[in-house]
Parts: sequence; structure tokens; C-alpha cells
Amino acid sequence: MQKPIYLIPLLFSISLCAQNGPTDPLSARSHGISNASVAITGINSLFNNQAGLASLESAGILFSGEETFLDPRSDNFGGGFAIPTSQGTFGLSCHYFEFNKFRQYKYGLTYARKLMEQLSIGVQFDMLKTESPEFEDSNLFTFEIGLQYELIENLLIGI
Repeated sequence: MQKPIYLIPLLFSISLCAQNGPTDPLSARSHGISNASVAITGINSLFNNQAGLASLESAGILFSGEETFLDPRSDNFGGGFAIPTSQGTFGLSCHYFEFNKFRQYKYGLTYARKLMEQLSIGVQFDMLKTESPEFEDSNLFTFEIGLQYELIENLLIGI
């Protein structure tokens, strides 16, 4: 009888992320699929892969909140909206994270459009603000770019 040695790595698997912090995706749909959400379309893509907003057919709004770490001193809130136009989809998002006295804010201005029937692109310009009583407050401007490609109907690849 063979011993199932090949199952041992599953017991010790871990998640490796380049950036895994308080700005995790904020929708129940994303959390429901373990944040594997780069191929999500619609308003839920506002906090994930902005290219998914290109398929939005009507204006959408999203609010989300959670008490992370089961600690009342920890809050994670976000919201945003997106409006499709003939030139593409425009969106605005806001995210707030607090743990004890550490606070982080993220404001995003988003634009997404279809380049071809199967290819969508999205870009978001962000302002990040961090406040902490132990350190100097900081502001940072950055951007995000996302792509989605539909291989076959209802099968998307996102980056």
C-alpha cells in the first residue's frame, strides 16, 4: 500500500503575496472566493482588477465594512461607485483601515474600457495616506493597471 506522502505539502501550504496588507479586496464576492478576484467583472472589480469595470452596463455603487481580527479597535471600510459612459467606465473609490491608533486611507480614481471585444483595460490613480502617533504621517501617490482577456465565453484571465 502506498503512503500518501504527496498530501503532506497541502498541510503546510501558505500564501505568498507581494503586498498583503490592510488594502485587501473589500467585497463579499471577493472574500467568498479567497480573494482570487482578478477575473471578476462588474462593480465588485472596483477594489480588485479595475479592467472588470469595462463590462459594467449601468451605474453601480458598493459599500463594504468589516471588523478585522475580531477586535473592536480594528475597522476596515470601503465604498465606491462607477458610471459607464460611451467613452468607458469612470469610478471613484475610498478605503479606510484602522487598527488601534494606526490609520490608512486609500482614495482611487478609476477609468476602464474595452480595447477589443475580449480585451479590457483599467487604470486607477491612488492617493494613500497613513497616520500613526509613533511616526510622521505620510502621503503617497501611485497607480494600478489591470487587464482582462476573455478566452471563451464566461472564462476570463486577469492580470
